[in-house]
Amino acid sequence: MKEIRDLKVTQIRIFPVDEIALKSFLRDSALKRIKDTYKLKQSPPVFFDAISPEFKNIILDNGEYKFKDRIYLIDQLKIEERRILIRMSAHSEIVDNFFKNLSNLLIELDLREKKPEFKPIVKAEETSCVVKLDFCIKDIFKQTPLNDFDDYIAKTTQAKYYEVEVIPTTLKFKLSYLKLPDSFKRQKVTFNDKDFIIEIRDRTSYSEQIYFTFSPIDSETHFQLLEELEKRIIKN
Repeated sequence: MKEIRDLKVTQIRIFPVDEIALKSFLRDSALKRIKDTYKLKQSPPVFFDAISPEFKNIILDNGEYKFKDRIYLIDQLKIEERRILIRMSAHSEIVDNFFKNLSNLLIELDLREKKPEFKPIVKAEETSCVVKLDFCIKDIFKQTPLNDFDDYIAKTTQAKYYEVEVIPTTLKFKLSYLKLPDSFKRQKVTFNDKDFIIEIRDRTSYSEQIYFTFSPIDSETHFQLLEELEKRIIKN
């Protein structure tokens, strides 16, 4: 695994009801402080109700966070009634550190007498990146009943007007979350199925072995899975 590019990590934290003082953060002075601290730009807000307008969230984009003398891009920060979403071009460790820094700022800006702890009920995470892997996706079908099946498809579907090349493009696994704690159900927290995806990068040849990859996990575990996949395919 090499040449990692376009790394994106998204973290979503869900909190108990009333943990996030959204109205406190919607104050002009509070919003300005958040935007200035991280050099963020504000997107149009979403309203609770078109008849009785009330802001439903804060969406801020294209900021930056300095960590250990390096600047990392904040692609998006979204603050909702029960949820904080952070999407950054950085490893999970950096995003965790940013959340800690942000939560300290939000506690300071919270006008309520009793300050929140910002301990989430659950943290979900997603990682995506473009990476060069040490195998061609066609190698996955070797030594299986599907070996050369792409050639069979090509021969079967060609016509006198053209020839056909068939290329496997995607490897996808679905993750379903079972046996969730009863506390999640009580607090209306749900987990939808997620996919772990490895697919040939758009506008590249399969022989270049450059892939877009996505998983519902932290960046380090994501890289670990890709390395293990490489080992297993190369071994066979």
